[in-house]
Amino acid sequence: MAEFTQNSTADKTTPLSVANVPQLKHKLSAGLIVGLIFGAALISIFYATSSYKTQTEHVVELADGRSKQFEVVFTELKQARFRAMGIGADTLLQSRVTMDPFIKRDRSALAAKIDPFFAFLKEKHAVNQINFWIPPSTMFYRAGAPELGQFDGSKFRPAIVAANARQERIMAVETGQGGIIGIRGIVPVLFEDKFYGVVEFVSDFFIPLNGASVESHFKWATSITKERFAQVERARNEKEDAEKGEDIYINYSDPETRDTIKAIDFDPRSKEHKIVDNDGKKIYVKAFPIYNFTGKPTITIAMVDDLTDQFNEAFKSAAIKGGILFVLLAAALVAGYSKLDHLRTGFLGSIGAERRLLKERLAHGEAAIEKLKDLETLKRRYFSNLMAAINRPLLAVSGQISGIKQALEAGGVSNVADIDHRVNFSIQEIDSLRHLVADYEQIELFRQSLVSADAKLLSIPNVLEDTLKGLDLARRLPNLQVNISIPEGLPSTYGDKSLLVEALSRLIAHSTHAAGSGQLNISLRLTGDDILVLDFSGSAYAGALAPTAALLDEARQFMAELSTGFISDGKREKLIGIILAKVVIEHFGGSLDASPSDAPGFVARFPAAA
Repeated sequence: MAEFTQNSTADKTTPLSVANVPQLKHKLSAGLIVGLIFGAALISIFYATSSYKTQTEHVVELADGRSKQFEVVFTELKQARFRAMGIGADTLLQSRVTMDPFIKRDRSALAAKIDPFFAFLKEKHAVNQINFWIPPSTMFYRAGAPELGQFDGSKFRPAIVAANARQERIMAVETGQGGIIGIRGIVPVLFEDKFYGVVEFVSDFFIPLNGASVESHFKWATSITKERFAQVERARNEKEDAEKGEDIYINYSDPETRDTIKAIDFDPRSKEHKIVDNDGKKIYVKAFPIYNFTGKPTITIAMVDDLTDQFNEAFKSAAIKGGILFVLLAAALVAGYSKLDHLRTGFLGSIGAERRLLKERLAHGEAAIEKLKDLETLKRRYFSNLMAAINRPLLAVSGQISGIKQALEAGGVSNVADIDHRVNFSIQEIDSLRHLVADYEQIELFRQSLVSADAKLLSIPNVLEDTLKGLDLARRLPNLQVNISIPEGLPSTYGDKSLLVEALSRLIAHSTHAAGSGQLNISLRLTGDDILVLDFSGSAYAGALAPTAALLDEARQFMAELSTGFISDGKREKLIGIILAKVVIEHFGGSLDASPSDAPGFVARFPAAA
């Protein structure tokens, strides 16, 4: 009985132990498979996230490139409107018949003369207003608005006050009464050396904005500061106005942009873009300032674009790639697990392949971004390269003609004097053309640096000190006596130091290097209307190179170079430097004029910082 019991127990124990072994192995296999799938999911999520980030960063980079395009196109169109308004005013001033009623203060006669002319300009050339102002800031007559009486605009039109006080032209973007922003060309009315007031041509500020919008595919909104808002006496419109910090947006490219600006939060004074989530949309917004004639940023332009579709496409693409990767990776891991001998090799190989794929895709994305940057640079340098391409063959032709001249002189030909005269004349003409091409190549290169210039607080005495150090007149021109008169405690102004140093260097070098001797007097003073006046005068500026109004007018200078030129010794490369100096000073709210002929020199004016 005992033996039977012992055998029975042994028989029962052995099959029980054998049955438990395959059950334990099955549980471990399921857990490992779940772990492998979970690992594949994590890798796929990481890859999808990385892909989404790369694609969205590329979308934002493209938007940033278009925002720069918007600024460049807007600036160029704004400058074109400045020139058009100035030309219009100058043309009107040539008609004594039209201007005589203004000089005699006869509103009825002025209306009869100017209203038909204004109607034509408004229809054909988008001139919104022609205004006649008498000192100090009284609106005498607005073309096409005989019902509008005379009124004082000093509270909301500081540019008019300044133009009447200085008796000089001002080209500025300024907000008028009621918050209307205009591109304004203000030109003094002078007859027989007597000042009668100013005439103002006004162009719609939306023209360059819409042009830039078409080129860059950005929507836009414009603001004015709260201070300017109060000065122009604009009534608050809660439906339209959007307050952002110290700025209030009042104009929009369309109602949708208005609603977007009112809904989102951003800093108009920031130099960086912002991606804002608004009602499920991804909104790109970036703003840049517009400076008034005194150099203060009173207007901002916000560039707005909806990147929702691009972001959604990036998400969709990343999700599809991540899903495909998960399926492939999970299948590969599970298949690899079925072959235990190849598990380690297969797993590490999959990870390595995915890493290489990620690196390749990131490299492609970075290469695409670099190509976009190169395209923008190529676009801006196109004009410069074109000028350089024209300049080289002209130089070669000039050298060939010079060689012919030398060969004929060595040959002893009887009519060598006549041939010599003709060859010299040809060389002179070709050199003139070459100088013109080089000049306008210099203008394009300069424009590129001016577009990216920032207006910062700086000291005119410090700028002048750096200028004189760079010129080193004591060594280069020992016979030139330099006299400097600068009082202490003068206020700062706004500008870019490097550009202003170059501008002042051109003004000093214009005549002094040619004269080589005499006196150069430099003085700086502050006027009662907070204008810093920098004078360059002295005997070094006397003679044939004495500064004139024609020298500061690029159109007249260009025509003179096409004919005889201002300088008989062929040193025309200096002339374009004066135009560039004038552009720099005016870009930061100042002005440059030639001094009277009895005391030749230059007078540069800069608005003092508040």
